[in-house]
Amino acid sequence: MQTEVGLIESMLQSKTLTIVVIVALTLIGGFFIFLSKMAS
Repeated sequence: MQTEVGLIESMLQSKTLTIVVIVALTLIGGFFIFLSKMAS
């Protein structure tokens, strides 16, 4: 829990980090969707 709170606090302080996290999650999510479509 402590690390999650720290991450949220640092994300609120740094908008750049927030953007990087969102972009990374979007790319990872898109990649998994792409893989699942290729597999089926």
